[in-house]
Amino acid sequence: SDTCLPRLGIYRGGYGCAEEFITGRPVYDIDLNTALRPREPASHGWMGHDNAPLLKVLSHGTAPVRFLRFAVTTWRASLLLTVSELFPELETLRIDNQGNFIHETWQKDDGVVAVSRLQKLRQMFVGMSERNFGDIDWQKGVIAKWEEVNPTLNEVWLTRRERWMKYAAKDWKRSVRADPRRPDANMEGSTS
Repeated sequence: SDTCLPRLGIYRGGYGCAEEFITGRPVYDIDLNTALRPREPASHGWMGHDNAPLLKVLSHGTAPVRFLRFAVTTWRASLLLTVSELFPELETLRIDNQGNFIHETWQKDDGVVAVSRLQKLRQMFVGMSERNFGDIDWQKGVIAKWEEVNPTLNEVWLTRRERWMKYAAKDWKRSVRADPRRPDANMEGSTS
């Protein structure tokens, strides 16, 4: 009912209940503890589904969403573009890719366009497996492109272990988390 919890601002819970809690309420913080999945698998199984309609359900609140965290089992090239269209006021975006596969275009063209649309975005966590990313110079290149189109971006996690922090314009430092399963684990060394 839309009369229950009329001032709900933070939703933390499963995707299955999200629509009922978010629609018509001023939810600005969405933290899903389950992966985006359609209620019924498509004929080609869970892994081939499109996340856009699932994300659209999360955009039916009455306040701009500033924090968004969700997991996916499929990462289509258009995922970041969809997020940027539906949630243009995001300050923090956390996506955990449980499938450990990523379409390479998001890192280049689609990623740059999406990050350019998210002008308030300061922190981005992509949570991929290390095998999905190139060497440190390649990672620096991706982040440099994103910084060019979005100067407010100051923290990027391309993998579950590697954090890039911006200390000044074009000055990013990398650190590695000792235990990727523990967000509070100490960071080891850093490189520039």
